[in-house]
Amino acid sequence: MNFVDPAQVTQKVISGVYLGVTTVELDNLAAETAAYMTTKHPDYAILAARIAISNLHKETKKVFSQVIEDLYRYVNPKTGLAASMISDETYTA
Repeated sequence: MNFVDPAQVTQKVISGVYLGVTTVELDNLAAETAAYMTTKHPDYAILAARIAISNLHKETKKVFSQVIEDLYRYVNPKTGLAASMISDETYTA
């Protein structure tokens, strides 16, 4: 990634910062900014992917069984109805 200019990405991200911005939002903005800059060099796509993956890791629970529980008990936010993302068979296995 010799063609990536971290200072330039940082400057663009800083211009989008506002009072109360969360670290998740900053990560998303940084990933989107880097993705946009792929027109300058494809290495920015690698940076964007790495930032996005890092953000996902931070947002994912560390205990697998908790993730499974959340997926099984998922409720659709629009309808308020249960919408399990995994089968009963997988949950009870």
